Amino acid sequence: MGRYTVRALLGKEKAEKAVTVERYVLPKFKVTLTTDRRFYRPRSRVTLTGNARYFFGKTVEGRVTVSAKTFDVSFREFAKLEGELDDEGNFSFEVELPAYFVGQPVA
Repeated sequence: MGRYTVRALLGKEKAEKAVTVERYVLPKFKVTLTTDRRFYRPRSRVTLTGNARYFFGKTVEGRVTVSAKTFDVSFREFAKLEGELDDEGNFSFEVELPAYFVGQPVA
């Protein structure tokens, strides 16, 4: 880490460039999610689609993991969905919801 001078010599020609070496920070990205419906009943099948893009426009590559959880006293994972992003940064999953939901007071 630090500031360095890179020098290239070719015969009598010489070129220099000052560069700074810093810790690499991954670029930030945005994930958008959509579902096939606005609300669901117990045991419904949910189709989830999404897209992952860096803020500078390039698509994200690699794997995606979605954790589906219910809440009563605490969060409980009922499904973990994993897959690959396609060339456009898209992914889709289907999951069946649990047989019941615990009601919560509206706040």
